[in-house]
Amino acid sequence: MKYKVLALKEMDPLGHKILEQIGAEVLTAPETASEEEILDLIAKNQVDAIYSRTDKVDRAMMDASPRLKVVAKQGAGLDVFEQEPLPLSSELFTMENVVLTPPHTAASTNQSGRNCTYLACQGMVDALLGHQRIPNQANRF
Repeated sequence: MKYKVLALKEMDPLGHKILEQIGAEVLTAPETASEEEILDLIAKNQVDAIYSRTDKVDRAMMDASPRLKVVAKQGAGLDVFEQEPLPLSSELFTMENVVLTPPHTAASTNQSGRNCTYLACQGMVDALLGHQRIPNQANRF
């Protein structure tokens, strides 16, 4: 099965390399895309995963594709979720088709950005391949 990953921002080449190992196709949303255009991209392409850096991923985006299994954040900012920090009572923690992956970074360097890309993309690969235990998975304790 070929997986489709929508990157809301340009992804480091390391992320592409990791996802190519499982035959994933990475689609990149235009930088100027509105939320409506992003929703259309998600629905039209029936994406399996969304890769984000500081963009808000909301419930409408998660509902736009029934195939969506993974939401991976890399270097997330304060607008990661509609409410930060995400309360433990949030329904996002209980959604079976969503894997919430950190990391959040307090420092921003080129290497820390590459490390976050690696962790986010490796988490997507693990989730898409159905691994039961995913390092850095925030909604499974």
